[in-house]
Amino acid sequence: MDNTATNALHGFDEATETVARDIRQAGWDQVPWVDGQWPPMDQVLTIRLLAVQWEFAVSHLAKSLAWPSDDESEALERAALAEVSPQLG
Repeated sequence: MDNTATNALHGFDEATETVARDIRQAGWDQVPWVDGQWPPMDQVLTIRLLAVQWEFAVSHLAKSLAWPSDDESEALERAALAEVSPQLG
C-alpha cells in the first residue's frame, strides 16, 4: 500500500491515496510488533479490514505483479494473493 499511496499522491489521485493509507494504517495498528520491528516472515498475521478494503488491496497487488520489482517481492505478492483471494469469494 506504500507504493500505491505514493503513486496516487504523485498522480493527484486523492481517493486512491486515502484508501491505501487507511489500509496501511490499519495494518500498522494491528501488527504485533516485535521490539519495534515487523514480526518474523513466518509468523501468521490476521489483519481485519472492510471487504472493500481487501478488494482494493488485492486488485492493486495484482496490478503490481504485472511489473514485479524483484523476485522476492513477486514471491511475497503471489503468496499474499493466494492466501487472501479465495477468502474474498
